[in-house]
Amino acid sequence: MSMRPPSIRAQRTPLSSSKLHKLPEVYVLVPHSPYSQPFGTPEVINTHAPNSTLSPLTPLRAHNMTSAGPPSNLIKRKRSEENIDGTKKPVTGAAHTVTSNATPGFPNGFFYCHQCNKKRDSSVGLFCTYKIRTPNSVARCKAKYCRPCLKNRYGQDLDEIKDRGINALHKETAGHDKAQGYIFKCPRCLSNCNCRSCRKAVGLEPTGNLTSAAKRSGANSVAVMLDGDVKMTGILPGKGKQRRVFRPPRAPDPVPTATAPKLRMPVSRKPKPLPKSFTLERAMPRITIREFVIRFGKLFDMSRGHLEELEEIGGRRSHEVEGNNSDSEQDVDVEVGWVGETCLRSILVGFLGLLLDSQLELGGKQSKTAIQDAIQDIKASRANLNQMWGALAGLRAELKKEDPHRPIFPDPLPPPQRTKIHTTRSGALNGSGVNVTTTAQLVPVVLPLIEMALGTQAVRDELEEGAKKVKERVREEKELAKSTREQWERAKKNNSLVRFYSIYPDNQTEACARFAGQNSPSRVQTKPEFA
Repeated sequence: MSMRPPSIRAQRTPLSSSKLHKLPEVYVLVPHSPYSQPFGTPEVINTHAPNSTLSPLTPLRAHNMTSAGPPSNLIKRKRSEENIDGTKKPVTGAAHTVTSNATPGFPNGFFYCHQCNKKRDSSVGLFCTYKIRTPNSVARCKAKYCRPCLKNRYGQDLDEIKDRGINALHKETAGHDKAQGYIFKCPRCLSNCNCRSCRKAVGLEPTGNLTSAAKRSGANSVAVMLDGDVKMTGILPGKGKQRRVFRPPRAPDPVPTATAPKLRMPVSRKPKPLPKSFTLERAMPRITIREFVIRFGKLFDMSRGHLEELEEIGGRRSHEVEGNNSDSEQDVDVEVGWVGETCLRSILVGFLGLLLDSQLELGGKQSKTAIQDAIQDIKASRANLNQMWGALAGLRAELKKEDPHRPIFPDPLPPPQRTKIHTTRSGALNGSGVNVTTTAQLVPVVLPLIEMALGTQAVRDELEEGAKKVKERVREEKELAKSTREQWERAKKNNSLVRFYSIYPDNQTEACARFAGQNSPSRVQTKPEFA
């Protein structure tokens, strides 16, 4: 029972006189019939053809009433079980449906071809299924192509594309709308559309009618011809007959000629001006270090850049000097720059490595351990001059403990008087009392290391190998001189040698070689040969 008045009023039933004053009227909710359509329900339109066989309708359930039949989930399960098939069915193309723009002339609907702009029936065209992404949405491309344009202009078969359907790999169908029942990406989306509008958008003239020209040339379609020449044109509407585009004649290829290689002039660097007080005696220690490194550099790894730094005796100035007092006698050895910090580190590591790897007795196991520690400290110094000198000072102290009379390297030179010194914790000194600010201060320290390295076994072997090469070279020169004299003696016995020698009056060796028939270069090419 409901206290709210229903839309349908029931018939009145007469009551007893005792209850007439209490219930003058009674309203009863009558449910709708399952075989009648209630008011406000949308009409169901049948889209089946008139001659199709219709299946019996499922009885409609009444609204707002309890069902006397089985539960709804049981009905759904039974219906789903009736439609279950054990095999997977392939996806087929969707059947063409009648569009809303169907007319008597175009019963399947019509569209306008993107290529030829003609009105075509929907059954003889393809709709692009590719989805175009825009900043705000994703929509399917609206381009449509008819059968003749696809065949003649692009060499594609409409029936083949439709028969292929959407049974393709996922990567081929990604980004496409599958509602049409096939997958087709139009030439406009592929950026090879040759219609008038698309060519004008890229600054090209319309192609006109190139179908006949494509057939005569044996091309499959117009698109194949345009791949070779994108500017090719055919018969344009209202422009007369087809005209051929004449290309300008190509310039003839240059005749190959034998050209001599261009000679590059050697670049000579201007020497840096040095102070007058920097004499040869002051430069000799630096020259000695350079000659040793170049001669025995292959025994320890030295980069090409570091070797080039040693070529400049004056080097570069790595400190700040006030007053520009470069001619001062007191600071000239340190004010004239030398190599960089990384180059000096490589030199020190190489020299100490020779001492460590040699078979020369350095005083026992304690000395070798001290050299190893010094090498590790110099490598870890990060090109800090004070830390490098601290490692050398520690090595000097260990070597003096074993042999106080052993010649050892001295302290570095003092820094320039007007040098700005920035003291940091990383540059803490090891009790030597000298602050190293430039590599030139360590020249007196590196020089004694050369004397120690000359006594190593590796340097001795290298010197012996060099002496053998010199002896071999001298022997070859003697044999060549002896052979030349023998040829000259044989040539003097021939009377024609006098005329032959007149051709080469300044070079007896060349005359003998030419006379003996050897293939040596001749100074005179135009004079005749003599037997």
